[in-house]
Amino acid sequence: MVFDCDGLLIDSTAAWAQAFSKSAEAFGYQLKPSDQHSLLGSSVLSGAAIISGLTGAPVQELQGIIADRLSAIVDDAPPPSLPGATTLIGELHRHMPLAVASNGPAEVVKLMLDHAGLLDAFETVCTAAEAGAAKPDPAVYLTACEHVGAEPELSYGFEDSAVGAEAVLAAGMTLVVIGTPTCELPPTAITAQRLDEERITELIVGSRGSRGSRGSRGSGDRSR
Repeated sequence: MVFDCDGLLIDSTAAWAQAFSKSAEAFGYQLKPSDQHSLLGSSVLSGAAIISGLTGAPVQELQGIIADRLSAIVDDAPPPSLPGATTLIGELHRHMPLAVASNGPAEVVKLMLDHAGLLDAFETVCTAAEAGAAKPDPAVYLTACEHVGAEPELSYGFEDSAVGAEAVLAAGMTLVVIGTPTCELPPTAITAQRLDEERITELIVGSRGSRGSRGSRGSGDRSR
């Protein structure tokens, strides 16, 4: 099973929004609500591109500013895990290899997961920078599956955003959407409002030993 991080495991939406706002303000621009909406689910790179279009600031310079602002915000006030995340990941960790697939900077993603006590449950934390492309490209999910020795078509991808859902589907994985879907979903998609809902528990029971990995725990590369 492969999980997004921001907005799914960790309540980091406000931290990202603040980082984007502060980065735009560095160039004299105040983000509007519509701007923030367009930035939802963005990576540092895609967020920098959007803000560059609004401010005229160089994309490469904005990337560094956004990453620095986000790291400082998370370090100062680590965002909490979302309801059900700790219980679900703790249970799954006992039965199958897990991975994170995120558009966020690796050091920030790992810092958030570590603060929430979740980092050690994952065999690998794969980011857009490592995979070479950000969601909605499927590369980050495909790379995460490869790291844990999992067949994508036999794996679940957990998401909360439209761009993430698109990436999971493009990777050929079964999509699990937590929260209210913001895009059209295929009939095979599984939806729930929280990670601790009964239908997610049933999913776990049904998948133990039957989906997602060609080998036993520890067969992945445990990249951190």
